[in-house]
Amino acid sequence: MGRREDLEQHIQQSYQLIREYEDIRHLSSDPKEQARARRTIEEQWQFIKGHLDEYISLCKPLKVSIAADIIEIAIHFPEYETLFSPPKLGVAARDTPIPNLAQEKTMAGIPSHLSKPLREALAACDQFETNRSLRNVFAHEWLKPWRNSLPQAETLWDRVDDVIGFLHERYHRDGANALVLLLRVLSGQIDLSDNRHHQLATLADELERALGGGAPAAYLAPEANPTEGPMTYIAVDEKLLVCARAVGLVSVPKIAAGSDP
Repeated sequence: MGRREDLEQHIQQSYQLIREYEDIRHLSSDPKEQARARRTIEEQWQFIKGHLDEYISLCKPLKVSIAADIIEIAIHFPEYETLFSPPKLGVAARDTPIPNLAQEKTMAGIPSHLSKPLREALAACDQFETNRSLRNVFAHEWLKPWRNSLPQAETLWDRVDDVIGFLHERYHRDGANALVLLLRVLSGQIDLSDNRHHQLATLADELERALGGGAPAAYLAPEANPTEGPMTYIAVDEKLLVCARAVGLVSVPKIAAGSDP
């Protein structure tokens, strides 16, 4: 196996880990486990970036076509998104947004490379179809503070821009950014098998780094092992349980008065 194939394999393996830890982060009820998963995801994206840089530098001189799954992973990074220019998920079936000065004002404070994917990701959510369906999302405990002051809009794209402009400079009382919270809530409402789930979660992570705040502090309580003592893994406990059950099934002859019955 050549170096190019090695890099492809490393990139695919890291991405698979990211998907697994994304599931853990969204399904786990343990805040510490969620935080560990988030750190692991960030580390794996860093590994992927290093491998991608080398991989693409090898492919270009050889004029070798890049695999579709590698391109899908690469567009996570802004410099490769513009290079490959892939179609955006969920946008083809909707009206194309019309750039305007109001949009530029709406995006103030949001990194320029996130503005377009952020708008398109929100527009691809069914919850943005009507003012009422969007307001229902804000029944979530994280978003309730802004439910009654949510802006109303006539069109899908106006609704997207108004909500971004309304939320991106607002913060939960515990310090979490409101727009980041919305992305996390929307991601949690979409099935794991739907790529929009992962797209929204990734955008939430990137915006969290840019704007600050990811989840209310009340949800980041100390773990159940504050002394950081030794902990057993579930797999170990399962093996012990299997062994205990096996022992319980062992048949031992009953001895009565010094002889078998």
